[in-house]
Amino acid sequence: VTHSWREPWEPFAKAVIEEGGRKLEEPNLFICSLALKQGDAATVKAQVGASVDTAPFLRALRQAKQLLVVRNAIEDIYTRMWCVAELVFASDLGFVEQGRLIVTGPDGFKGSTTGCKDARCSNPEDRKMIVDWMEDREISDSDIDQVIQKIRRFRTL
Repeated sequence: VTHSWREPWEPFAKAVIEEGGRKLEEPNLFICSLALKQGDAATVKAQVGASVDTAPFLRALRQAKQLLVVRNAIEDIYTRMWCVAELVFASDLGFVEQGRLIVTGPDGFKGSTTGCKDARCSNPEDRKMIVDWMEDREISDSDIDQVIQKIRRFRTL
């Protein structure tokens, strides 16, 4: 599940439960805000590691069948660099081309035009690490920005 940590819990949980309820089998979910110990920057950094490729969310994506994108009314998730990294990695794994992205939540940021390189991180070192990592990916920034725009504009029921 890719999401912003700033969203209110209740709408986030409702979106995840509603989407999961459409499956015959209950899905296994990796939700970083629940799976990772929250704390100061050192605590989080110890779990995330020194490389984007070894970050827990990306390790989980390697095992995933789908990526659930949970938008919210508070913050465009693609202004958050870790959410951008998850999308880039999902693209590397074929999720975008194979239709394995599921989008839920409000489309309040459908008019946003910020690109992947405009995203920010609470830790400037993480942002630099992700931007450097993105330079080595096969997908271009403009292609990622096109996927981000599709996700922002996607209408949910």
